[in-house]
Amino acid sequence: MLPRKSTALARSRGALISVAFQIGTLVSVERNRRRMTQQDLANAVGIRQIDISSVENGERLPKTVKDQHIDKLFAAVELPKRGLHANFVKWWRDNAP
Repeated sequence: MLPRKSTALARSRGALISVAFQIGTLVSVERNRRRMTQQDLANAVGIRQIDISSVENGERLPKTVKDQHIDKLFAAVELPKRGLHANFVKWWRDNAP
């Protein structure tokens, strides 16, 4: 028996939220390893502190945060800016439920 569509969608949504949170945790850990505050990182990237908080909490970024900001964010914490993590954050910004 196949799962109901609503059950499958809920599981998919939950999995995506989990991935977004895990990436946010990775960004937070790397930021803290560099002894940076969220405001320090926001200044380096050119976005608001609340946007850094959103990434770290796995929340959807506003459309005002452009691809180059996300690339700069990942470069600032020395994570691959063109890697899967950055690409997921870009996708999440545009498609989060």
